[in-house]
Amino acid sequence: MKNKKTITLISLIAALAVLLCAWLVLKNYNASNTQEETEETATSVYIIPASLKEDVMSIDFTTENGAFSFERDEDGVWVYNSDENFPLDQTRPNSMATTLADFKADRLVENGDEESFGFDAPSVTLKATFSDGTELDVVFGNANDFYNGDYYIRDNSNGKVYLIGSSAKISFDVTEKSLLSADTFPTDIKAENITSITVTDETGKDTGTNVITDEEGITALSDLFFDLSFSAERATYTADKGPEGFGLTEDGAKLTVSYKKENSITAEDGTESTAYTDEEYVILFGSSYESDSGSRMYYYSIPNSRLAYSVSSDTYEEIMGYVTYSPAETDAE
Repeated sequence: MKNKKTITLISLIAALAVLLCAWLVLKNYNASNTQEETEETATSVYIIPASLKEDVMSIDFTTENGAFSFERDEDGVWVYNSDENFPLDQTRPNSMATTLADFKADRLVENGDEESFGFDAPSVTLKATFSDGTELDVVFGNANDFYNGDYYIRDNSNGKVYLIGSSAKISFDVTEKSLLSADTFPTDIKAENITSITVTDETGKDTGTNVITDEEGITALSDLFFDLSFSAERATYTADKGPEGFGLTEDGAKLTVSYKKENSITAEDGTESTAYTDEEYVILFGSSYESDSGSRMYYYSIPNSRLAYSVSSDTYEEIMGYVTYSPAETDAE
């Protein structure tokens, strides 16, 4: 009986020894794998550089839409390098700077060739400089449809290739028109505070001018005035030609809206009151042109703007028709 118990005990000890060995082998295997995964993860994260968006000082890139270059001035305002007078929408380069502040890829790519990556015909070539002297020089290639639509990207400083999220490319999908900052239509002009509207035709002379003061005329003409909104989609940058090259001059056709501007005044004792000042807002009309669809259009803008907007000839002619407008006569009581 004693021998039987001894044999059973030895068998249990042997089984425990086998289990212990198996556990140690499995532990070492998992530790090895964890280390390998950590090392792989460490090499797959790519950040150039870890910086704040305020530190991005210049951005230069080329896409199928052309070459674009921006630089911050001493006040931190972005300037379009090809034309410092360009009315640049600051949100566009700011968005690019935000992208560059956290510019990182998903993984390092080891195998492939330039043609398969798309670097022989890059979709974006991109350079940027940072306030600490760091420079970024990369090119975007093809999208990888099998990896979340990420793009191949090459760091020209070391030749390494990575996959980067498509959102990193979106900020640079721009056209010159999409960079325009449109004029702002006044919010303090309302139909009820307009006192008169003066219409001047293309002759720019007294014989081609009419001042509308009656309620019916002001209401009808103000509806047309408020339709002359400003948007980048309907804007053209006048560039070297200037507004005059589009027929937009002070002595040409125009619409002058006179109105009472409401001003809040705070007295020394803290009491508030309202005062009204007489103001004018001018819309200039320029030359006509034929649109791509074959429609006749006219340019319009405001004084000192470098943008020209477009309105249909029907609307323009309806406005100019008020040069000969006269209020309806009412029977005397």
